[in-house]
Amino acid sequence: MLTFRPLALLIVGALATGCALSATFPPATPPYSSPSDTHPVETVTSSWVNMRADLLAPPLPPSPFQNHVFRQGETYVLQYQDSRTRLQYLYTPVSGSLHDLQVRAGEEAPFFPSNYGGPIFVVEGENIPIWETEPEWFTYKARIVGDAALEVNWHVRLGQESIPYTYRLSIRGKTLRLEVESPSTLLSAFTLDRSEETPDGRILVIPYLPLFNLLLYRQHFLSAYFDWEFTGASRLEPMNEAVSRKSLAFGQTAHYLPNTEGERHPLHEVIYVTISDTLEEVLPRLPASPSPYLASLAGKTLLDLWAERAFAEDAQMVRELARRGITGLIVVRHNWQQCGYDDCYPSVLPANPRWGGDAGLRELSEAARGAGYLFALHENYVDIYPNSEDFAPELLALTCQGNLVTAWFNRSTGIQSFLLSPQRSRDVASRFSPEIHRRYNTSAVYLDVSTAVNPSEKVDYNAAVEGNARLRTTLEAYRQLVEYEQQAHQSPVIGEGGHHLLYAGFVDAVLAEDESRQQPGAQIPPLVHFDLLSIHPHTVRFGMGYYPSYFAV
Repeated sequence: MLTFRPLALLIVGALATGCALSATFPPATPPYSSPSDTHPVETVTSSWVNMRADLLAPPLPPSPFQNHVFRQGETYVLQYQDSRTRLQYLYTPVSGSLHDLQVRAGEEAPFFPSNYGGPIFVVEGENIPIWETEPEWFTYKARIVGDAALEVNWHVRLGQESIPYTYRLSIRGKTLRLEVESPSTLLSAFTLDRSEETPDGRILVIPYLPLFNLLLYRQHFLSAYFDWEFTGASRLEPMNEAVSRKSLAFGQTAHYLPNTEGERHPLHEVIYVTISDTLEEVLPRLPASPSPYLASLAGKTLLDLWAERAFAEDAQMVRELARRGITGLIVVRHNWQQCGYDDCYPSVLPANPRWGGDAGLRELSEAARGAGYLFALHENYVDIYPNSEDFAPELLALTCQGNLVTAWFNRSTGIQSFLLSPQRSRDVASRFSPEIHRRYNTSAVYLDVSTAVNPSEKVDYNAAVEGNARLRTTLEAYRQLVEYEQQAHQSPVIGEGGHHLLYAGFVDAVLAEDESRQQPGAQIPPLVHFDLLSIHPHTVRFGMGYYPSYFAV
């Protein structure tokens, strides 16, 4: 049996045999001893450092700079230097956790960006966070790779298990890139924990960036986040908690949850840690090219039609708007499906007879086209309802325990929908979208839910499904769904907003609801940098004047 310190508590750790999560924080005072001379170090030249285009890393500073990696006694220094600024990431291997990492800006006292960050191990059915371990359980080998990076290979002995994992640290611009991996499946999470020695710091919530928050300390901005294009995790969990006056949890935890067979993927993550006095230099870039419909959608207004009324009445209203000289509209009819809105999905055809059926919906489409407006219908390939003609158990996503994943609950009908496995969403769309386009002559499409939700919340853990238990599988599936909808309708896709930063450039436009607005510390007026500099060049955003939906109150 293993024994652990009672003073340390579990931070956001996934249970070894289930999907549940909990969140508390370990103590501030590290129990670790000084570095030992028994750990070997070598300097080598190697080709492992593949400085691939890390598209999510913050942008490089605009002014000339130099990066250096060198050893100073027992500490490895990854340094940024320009004509006015020196930033240092100081790594002293002692504990195997990110308590070994400090940040120093100029001549200021260093601080911990990730005080007890590191792996959470699963041994004998228990989660063991790294802060509950002893230094003597760890051994390591460190090497400087060329003059570009530092590689540290750790081994921890826990009971009868010897668990290896590797840190690879490099620097580009002001950003420390940390790649961490392990061949073992005995790691249930990797957490960035919380800062320490950052008195009077402040957590900043950035609108339209719900995946993680920033730390403002003195005049410095600090970001620390996982590369969501690279992650092998099941969930990326944001943190927002002031643990003490000197310690703030602002980053993320990556969880590796088991699939329905109890299997867990090996840990492999890329993490970016960036400090700068300029906000734009700590925000992530976005990887996609701009939507090809940017120019044609710019300046248009979305006309949302939700009322439960005859299609002919909406057609009459559209013709009247055109008669009065109103141009540049995108007409979206949301509740048109055979069973009504949020019911029977994905079996939406034919159009609801209560409101005029197919003939009435075609009249509305013709009125919109006749006025020079785009015409779109609401489609949803995330929620599947048990009263659907196409409901089939093999289409449904499963939890870790093998239960069905619940999705939207229709309060009007009392019917609970379930999560359509993201890997099947495109297949199901192929049964309906081409026919919807053919029947109603759409010139746009409104795609509900897919671009709004956090992929971490829509993961299929079914061991029989390829890519199971990975959030990136969901992200890629929903991006492929957007691409398919563009092809099926031969027109732009307008998505629901929320986590639309993940789809910027993939989706052509969104109703830009801000998923960050409910977090503690949301700013009024908001910081607009990320939305304007990162999302705006990729995707058109509609509806931002509807203040109750987009700002904290």
